Amino acid sequence: MIGAAIGFAAPAFAQVESPAAEPAMGGPTDAPAYLTDTPGDLAAILDARIAALKTVLQLTPDQAALWPAVEAVIRDNATKARARADARYEGPQPADFLEVLTRITHAEAERGAGINAFVEAFGPLAQKLSTEQMRRVPPFLGMIDYPYGEQPSAQIWIVEE
Repeated sequence: MIGAAIGFAAPAFAQVESPAAEPAMGGPTDAPAYLTDTPGDLAAILDARIAALKTVLQLTPDQAALWPAVEAVIRDNATKARARADARYEGPQPADFLEVLTRITHAEAERGAGINAFVEAFGPLAQKLSTEQMRRVPPFLGMIDYPYGEQPSAQIWIVEE
């Protein structure tokens, strides 16, 4: 929500041409933005998201005791997602559409494992959350109502690349 507003807002002067800036990490200038963010940028974004989720939940002291396991999984998922993104960008281009589909299935399996790890870590905390607290979680994670309960995993920030 807030991230979408910040991430996609474009200033009016964005179309003015300027010399190409050197990327933050020394990669090619045509690299996707997520690859030119510094490790510090990425850590700050992750820290802010985790802090915001914790704030949105307004945990009681008993609930807060269960939080470290949830945070650890979120951080582990972020590390793995970044590694997948780096490998995808730095690796060889797929030879054909079958290799593209194979790569997609591997990435989806890894995202699925990350979601499962989150569910397992969040489960004990969820049992202690109020209905009001539980209602706040899905939209904050980037989940929206889809028919038949389906949700694209790429839209959920705890496993995004």
